[in-house]
Amino acid sequence: MPRPSEPIHIKISKDYPFPRAWVQKRIMQLPANRFHPKGAPAGPKAIRGRGPTLWHGVANILAPSAHPTKQWGRFLSEGLGVYLQSKFGGKALTPWPAKFYPAMGLGLNEGTQGLEAEVGALSMPDTKRFVNDRKLSRTRQLAWIQAGSFVGFLIETRSLDAFLRWHRGQTFHESYHGTLEEAERQWRSSIARDRS
Repeated sequence: MPRPSEPIHIKISKDYPFPRAWVQKRIMQLPANRFHPKGAPAGPKAIRGRGPTLWHGVANILAPSAHPTKQWGRFLSEGLGVYLQSKFGGKALTPWPAKFYPAMGLGLNEGTQGLEAEVGALSMPDTKRFVNDRKLSRTRQLAWIQAGSFVGFLIETRSLDAFLRWHRGQTFHESYHGTLEEAERQWRSSIARDRS
C-alpha cells in the first residue's frame, strides 16, 4: 500500500468523462470541462471550489479499504469519500451531472430521503451491491449517498476508531460490538428525526 507521504498526481483532461481515483498509482483523473467551464479561470485557480471532487478522490487514495470482501471494501471506501466530500468539500461551482457524481452539494440525509422517495429504500446489503454496480442509475446514486450518510453516522455517533477497524478488515460485530442491522435501524431513525 502506498504511504501517505508519497505525492498524489492530479491529471485534468478533456478525455476524462468523470472523476476517477487510481489508488495504487496515486493518480486522480478529473474532467477538464468541470474545471474549465466557459468563463472560468484556468490553471491552479480552477481547482479552488472543486473541493467535493478533491476530498472524495484524496480519501479514496489515502484511505483505501483493506476489508477482505471486495464489495464491502468499495462500500466503505466510497462511503468515506462521499462523507468527506459532503463534510469538508463545500459545493462545486457548477453542478455535477447526477449520473456521474452523487452528492452534488446536497446534505447526505436530504439526498437519501429525496432519492428514496423516487427509487425506494435500500438495505445496507443492497446499498453495498449497488455501490459496486457499474451501470449508472438513480439507484446507484442513492447507494453512494446512503453509503456516505451511513459512514458519517457511524463516525459521528460511534467513533472514527471503530469505523477504521471495520474499514481495515474486522467484521462489523468485532468493530462495533453490535449488528449491522441494529446500526442501520439507528441510522434510519436519525434520518427520520432530520426529516421532522
